Amino acid sequence: MDSPLMSTPSSPHHGPIVIVGQGAIALLAASQCALAGYPCYLQGRAAASQTAMPLDFRRGQQNFPLLLSLRPAHVSKVAVLLVCVKAYDAVAACRQWLPLLADDGCLVLCHNGMGTADAVTAMLGKSQQLWLASTTHGALKTGPHRLVHTGLGATMLGPANLAAKQAFATPAATLIDAMQAALAPVTLTPNIAELLWQKLLVNLVINPLTALHQCRNGELLAAEFQPRVAALINEAVQVATVQGIAIEQAQASALVRQVMQRTAENYSSMQQDVAMHRRTELAAITGFLLKCAKVQQLAVPTHQQLYDELTARLEPWQYQ
Repeated sequence: MDSPLMSTPSSPHHGPIVIVGQGAIALLAASQCALAGYPCYLQGRAAASQTAMPLDFRRGQQNFPLLLSLRPAHVSKVAVLLVCVKAYDAVAACRQWLPLLADDGCLVLCHNGMGTADAVTAMLGKSQQLWLASTTHGALKTGPHRLVHTGLGATMLGPANLAAKQAFATPAATLIDAMQAALAPVTLTPNIAELLWQKLLVNLVINPLTALHQCRNGELLAAEFQPRVAALINEAVQVATVQGIAIEQAQASALVRQVMQRTAENYSSMQQDVAMHRRTELAAITGFLLKCAKVQQLAVPTHQQLYDELTARLEPWQYQ
């Protein structure tokens, strides 16, 4: 049963959270920690040579000039390590910054796509917990030091390894406080895999199609796209079902359409990556589905064709 996490503002903080990443969601989490007064350090790929990073944070009609703390050399072990990077960087980022995590600490992964949890689990000590987060908060970097909170959302958090599953009934106060400060409201769920598959189903349709056609999410609601959208959903549901995920075709179609409508004016992350000639998360989205389908010996011709069309327009380093 899903249960909302209640923060414990009256309890003392148990040390800072370290947030790995400098993309939109990482900056959003750090900004909200700063506004909440929760101790937080931001960490990029390389060790910080400076102690702070200025950020103009906009939420609604309000601007907040912030100074985000970067991890100083003297910070050693932390109870919560929140990794908010692209899927292709997740395993390497965890490997690089895992030495910061306490022996009984919580590592939280938050990224699009799937396929990284097993590799990260293998790195962890017996008492270190792995949690997976999925958020619907929207954020957009409009400059090197500018961030807009484009949509208020919520975050689901679930256990991914044995240590986290054993702690599920009574999660650590540090985890609760840190996640509520960073990406509230947070709800704890025992079956995060089902929710991640639902998000994957949405991303499997919206991300590659908007990247291929270089359009906004809402443009996919046009009649010309509906046969392909329906086929993509049908094939993805078949793969999810064999994976043990209970989702009906009608439910998946309604979910995809709802996201297209709600984010109609937005550009997907993959569309932006292609437009800016950056590396995409195609391997962790469509690539992940193709791998699952191959193992299950299921045909997913619509996804394969879309993958082929998109990769034909990209450099190999953009999708591998």
